Amino acid sequence: MFALIHGLNGGFTLEFPHRFAGGLMLGLVRLRTGSIRPTILGHAVWNGLASLT
Repeated sequence: MFALIHGLNGGFTLEFPHRFAGGLMLGLVRLRTGSIRPTILGHAVWNGLASLT
């Protein structure tokens, strides 16, 4: 779902793989920690790093 929702800006074939992997990683963080807070922080870091490029 993460990749599909975030891939609506065009360039779907280039954006989907890393967003799919990101969604899996954030989902695993949620499962392992039992909290959504680290997932929110991870998403913020992801966005921050993306804005640097």
